[in-house]
Amino acid sequence: MINNSKKRINIRAVIFLITIITIVLLIVVFLLTKNFKYISNVKEEDYLPKVEDNNIEENNNETVNEKPLDNITNNEESNEEQTNIEKNESTNNNEQNNTENNNIPKEPDNIVNDNNNTDNTDNTNNTNNTNNTGNKENTDNKINNNNSNSSNNNSKFGSNVAFIGDSRTQALLMYGGLNNVNDYTKIGLMVDTAVTKKFITNSSGNKITILDDMKSKNIDTVYIMLGINELGWVYSSVFIKDYENLIDKILEIKPNCKIIVQSIIPVTKTKSDNDSIYNNKKISEYNSLIKEMANRKKIKYIDLVPVLADKNGNLPEDASTDGVHLNKEYCLKWLECLKNN
Repeated sequence: MINNSKKRINIRAVIFLITIITIVLLIVVFLLTKNFKYISNVKEEDYLPKVEDNNIEENNNETVNEKPLDNITNNEESNEEQTNIEKNESTNNNEQNNTENNNIPKEPDNIVNDNNNTDNTDNTNNTNNTNNTGNKENTDNKINNNNSNSSNNNSKFGSNVAFIGDSRTQALLMYGGLNNVNDYTKIGLMVDTAVTKKFITNSSGNKITILDDMKSKNIDTVYIMLGINELGWVYSSVFIKDYENLIDKILEIKPNCKIIVQSIIPVTKTKSDNDSIYNNKKISEYNSLIKEMANRKKIKYIDLVPVLADKNGNLPEDASTDGVHLNKEYCLKWLECLKNN
């Protein structure tokens, strides 16, 4: 009896312990399940730091103020901005390709060294030119008058004539002894800066544009040679548009003026074959545009290629030390062509 009683007590104790353990396990499972549900329901924003409301409003305002370019209503302004971008891109291309030497009588053009394109080449007003002196005052573009003997007769090019151009035209005036003409040349000059840049020094010592200086001059003939520096522009259509604008501006001031545009002189074969921008293929393309423009505007066009280039359309190697700028011999050939036309 005693043994049976002990067995019953042991069984009950075991059952009691099992019950207690089961209850504890159930409580633990319950607590774990509850915590898991709580964690799974927590959102990322509940534990991230909150952004102040005023910052959110500022960000929203910034988004609202951002307008697409297509919403610009002033077409003229947008066109001007686009043109400036195109020209700035072309200018960056020019600076990357300016690697030629400086072995020419004057400072090279900006296609050789764009850093030289400064106001140190400013021209001086030609008001004081007279037959008594026969010398043209020029502040920085000093011309050696000893070259005046290089041409037998420059009477065609007097104070009634103006030349607009870059450093190539500067060499023409120097070697040709054209001392009495109105010198509107500048290193790196282009069809757009010919209208806007103030580099002419008037009698008061102030810098003015070509157009402003022309207003006070008795000019009836204008020779223009531009385009070599613009070969790096992104769009040739912008070049010819600005060229036409220059001509229109001149005719507004001098409606009876005779304007003569010249073709761009080719570069040497060596230069052309080794330069992705300043090459004769692009020069030929630009010359076609210039000729078409001259026909549209009914102004004279002089093609210098047959006079100065070889049978393949290249500037002879002995005509230039850098492949771009003409030496004295070829400048005189150029001048003779202008005299005969």
